[in-house]
Amino acid sequence: MVETEPSAETGNVLIALAEGDVDCKGSALCERLGSSCDDAYRKVIPSNTYSTYLDSSNTGTCSDTCGLFVSGNHCEVMGQHLMDAYNDICNRGHCSHCGRKQIANGCTIKIDRMTGC
Repeated sequence: MVETEPSAETGNVLIALAEGDVDCKGSALCERLGSSCDDAYRKVIPSNTYSTYLDSSNTGTCSDTCGLFVSGNHCEVMGQHLMDAYNDICNRGHCSHCGRKQIANGCTIKIDRMTGC
């Protein structure tokens, strides 16, 4: 994966998520993603390992300008976990495009706008 766009966080205060928490935070340009995030979801291979330390280019999947990926230090998830988190973000979090789900060890699964897909 490459870099995400600047966040649309308001103010300088970031609220920490507890494990399992979901929110709809992401790039200020999230509304322009259209179906790109659904396409990124369809590219996930459930049995693949996505990691921030094994190969920095294999943190997740992307399509056009939307990425579905794990972030944090020394984070690793199976593709099925990416897919489950995507569904949680969209369904439980009621997020229309971007969002994130906090997982174990300070790691986060994100749906966000990105460049260089």
